[in-house]
Amino acid sequence: MSPAVEAEQKIEKRGDGQHTKKMAPGYANVYGKWDRMQKSLNLSEPQMRAIDDINLRFKKSYLKRAEKLAPLKMRIERLKLDENPNYGEIETVLKEIAPIKTALQLERMKHKDAIRKTLNPEQRRKFNAISDKRKKRGHRKSGGFFRGRH
Repeated sequence: MSPAVEAEQKIEKRGDGQHTKKMAPGYANVYGKWDRMQKSLNLSEPQMRAIDDINLRFKKSYLKRAEKLAPLKMRIERLKLDENPNYGEIETVLKEIAPIKTALQLERMKHKDAIRKTLNPEQRRKFNAISDKRKKRGHRKSGGFFRGRH
């Protein structure tokens, strides 16, 4: 197991009795901050271990797909910068990207469902409320022309 994955899995108990997750650089908990999730849902130790395993499985799967996606996204950016962009080639690359993005979206849905299944009914209600609140405030990437990447 790589040092990054080992660091990703570590959970330590803080002085106040709460748990905190040591995250490897470049990794983030997909559904919010670990401390906040543990506290707001009042997760048990077995639930925390189960969710940690779910997160690790998801990240491994996600990284495999992200590795395929990154060069295609770079190629699109390079093609867009051409003086006379070849839209046929751009379309071909976009068609390669589409199934990868679809798979990532489906994987995120499965990930969220797997987490939900580890929760009791009251925790699920709170988890769903947190998820809905995040959706409403546009937690995911914002759209539009100016996203700070240009």
